[in-house]
Amino acid sequence: MIRGCWVSSSSAPGSGVATSLAVGAVVGGVAGATCVAVAQLAGSLRATGRGRVLLRWLLAACLAWTLLPGVLTGSAVAGAMRLGIVPEAISDSAVPMVLAHVSRCLFLPVMVGIWLAAGEARGVADSRRLDGATGPVAWARTALPAALGPSIAVGLACMCLSVHEIESSLQVQSPGIDHLAQRLLQWLHYEQTSELSAAGVLLLGLGVVGSALAVLLSRRPRKRTPGTAHR
Repeated sequence: MIRGCWVSSSSAPGSGVATSLAVGAVVGGVAGATCVAVAQLAGSLRATGRGRVLLRWLLAACLAWTLLPGVLTGSAVAGAMRLGIVPEAISDSAVPMVLAHVSRCLFLPVMVGIWLAAGEARGVADSRRLDGATGPVAWARTALPAALGPSIAVGLACMCLSVHEIESSLQVQSPGIDHLAQRLLQWLHYEQTSELSAAGVLLLGLGVVGSALAVLLSRRPRKRTPGTAHR
């Protein structure tokens, strides 16, 4: 049954599952990079009062945007693409879908990035500031190893959310691009229960595997204090 779902959604005229996974992979990569960037920015700003206020406003704005219905988010992205500023080669590709999906889950990488910066050891951040090494390179040397696992976990979670995203996908889907969201609605409309069941199992399996990997990667190593290793 799952094989039938894959064949029916990955054959001509398009590849629904393959397109969904490809878009989800790009969304996950963008979300992971955003998490790293926010962690670096938050680590540089957390020492100042204005920086903390800026981070709170950024998090609140991302949360408000994420809570918008997917139809509105997709319509906003589609409207921006119709302004004529973006070349048609980009507006007719999967880029609008990637932008819509990233905006739908933007709160997650921003929140985790701020959490990573808040959990950084105070001594490490103070040492960077005392040495004047507050740039991205110095941050990457001292804090990136601890932030890499959670950032990859965020990317996997956002990839799963992208594959499950239906509302905004239908608003920005360009002609000729097949997507699992469109297939799901077609199967639901024509009561093709076998394909719907197979797609449900596929999405459930992807979600379980992605969630398990995200949990494993998000576990931060415990720091041992001197003299407590043999207690």
